[in-house]
Amino acid sequence: YLPWLINFLGYLSLGTASLSLIGSSLICLHVLGPSGRQKNLSKPHLRILLAMSVNDVLFSGVTVLNLVLYPAGFGWPSAQHGTMTTCRLFGFVAQLSLATGAL
Repeated sequence: YLPWLINFLGYLSLGTASLSLIGSSLICLHVLGPSGRQKNLSKPHLRILLAMSVNDVLFSGVTVLNLVLYPAGFGWPSAQHGTMTTCRLFGFVAQLSLATGAL
């Protein structure tokens, strides 16, 4: 049991999830932007890209918020601010993202 390693990996996933959240949000803004929205949504590959980006925004957003969502007594030491309800929400969105294949 290495608490420093658990904290390091937790903060590493926080950083990479933040970058993923920003990137997927920019993709969503590009596809849904005011210039050519109807033209963009008529193309199947852009609709698929939009669906994958929305799913990644959900999963990355929950991963970024995992410091808040873990209940006290569970998870890594500095992430004990949530309740069992927020933990269940985190689990639901994580499993939903895995089931839809965005990862």
